[in-house]
Amino acid sequence: MDAHLAKARHGSLNLWLPSAALAALIAALTPAAAQQVYMRRDADGKIQFSNAPTAPGYQNSETVSQPPSRIVTEKEEQPQSAPVAPRAPVASDEERLAAAKAQQKQDIQELIEGLQDPIPRTRWMAADQLGNMGGAAREAVPALLAAAKNVENEDGVRNWSFVALTKIAPDDPSVVQLAIRSLGEKEGTMSSNAINFLISRSRQVAPALLLALKSEDDQARASAAQLLGKQPVATDADLAKLVVPALVESLNDRSVLVRRNAARSLAAYKDAGEQTLAPLTAAVADRDNYVRGAAAQALAALGPQAAPAIPALSKALRDPDHEVRMEATKALQMIDTPQAQAELERYMREREVVKK
Repeated sequence: MDAHLAKARHGSLNLWLPSAALAALIAALTPAAAQQVYMRRDADGKIQFSNAPTAPGYQNSETVSQPPSRIVTEKEEQPQSAPVAPRAPVASDEERLAAAKAQQKQDIQELIEGLQDPIPRTRWMAADQLGNMGGAAREAVPALLAAAKNVENEDGVRNWSFVALTKIAPDDPSVVQLAIRSLGEKEGTMSSNAINFLISRSRQVAPALLLALKSEDDQARASAAQLLGKQPVATDADLAKLVVPALVESLNDRSVLVRRNAARSLAAYKDAGEQTLAPLTAAVADRDNYVRGAAAQALAALGPQAAPAIPALSKALRDPDHEVRMEATKALQMIDTPQAQAELERYMREREVVKK
């Protein structure tokens, strides 16, 4: 084939033309704006054309003496891939951990500020979130203590602040003291959460509960008497030596609620029957029916060792209050001695007579 023939391609048209006719063909098939053609040779010696005079490596077509083996207009050129940006360096585990800690510290500070927000819902949500962080939010303890102690705060704010404290610093003496102090508050406030917290840690806080039995507040004493009957305390022989005398003394408290809770709690100390039998027997004759019923219930827990209380329980079978009669019946059944059975049978015969 003639060395001065070159193949020209335009769309689907392929022609072999003499080199001299090539420029005329380009002029005829290329738009006017693109007729000034610039070119360059690629690595394979092929010439590529462009109508952009500033394109790197291109020169005016008149300076290229060698005819091209293939003409490629700029319109047909394959787009060049955009340069790939270098990847950011991957952070190490230590760097990611440091960043997470910094973010957490910032979050804690913002939540502490949230405890002072004028909107109550924001305050208790901030307290809740701090509690969810656990021990990591220990720096928030002073702010949460202040929020829980502030009686001007809504009950929800105080409750959530206290619950957060029990999650963040359950062993903090300030948290324990706050729980003890709140026992004297009305139901539905922080006292309910405080009771649950103290029950879970009753063995550890037993000394503080014993002090609470001496409180001037009736509700605080009643709550302490109730908590001292929970199993973690009742099963500790050393603590029992301190608790039982305190509860026995509370059977004479001026508050009905304290006396009732003390009687119920003494039922948990079955091994202390020698100390509790006489006081509980006397309590069966208390002027309050709730105390009488609780005392009979505690005597039932003693079983046969409560036999000396049979006369008092027999009298309680005829108590005006139905609940007291029921508890006395259960106690005599639990004692289960011939004397106890005889008292129950006599009572049943009396009832039959009354029915007739």
